[in-house]
Amino acid sequence: MTPRLKLLVLRCADLAKSRDVYTCIGLDLKPEQHGTGPQHYACEMDGFVLEIYPARSAGGNDADGMLGFEVASLEAVLRRLAAMGVLPKQAPVMLPQGLRVLVPDPDGRTVELIQPN
Repeated sequence: MTPRLKLLVLRCADLAKSRDVYTCIGLDLKPEQHGTGPQHYACEMDGFVLEIYPARSAGGNDADGMLGFEVASLEAVLRRLAAMGVLPKQAPVMLPQGLRVLVPDPDGRTVELIQPN
């Protein structure tokens, strides 16, 4: 059996702002808490779970990596993000798989958004 990614945990300096940005992208993040652990947000997408947690330390930067999401309307997502002050890193470009743009999340991670052809 080939391994399949099932969980991604992101640490975020501003949990509420990160929740808002990922919600603008279209994720349905719900509050969660496991036992005495920290409150965080999670969503399930086709058997894959994304969780966003507070940073491990105040002012800590746990921002590494890049995420990618397929979206139905890149224009609508960019409009919602712009209303929050989140602007693309460059103009959208057409690739064989669709229209693509990169945006920053509140912790500086790059988020790829693709609207399929």
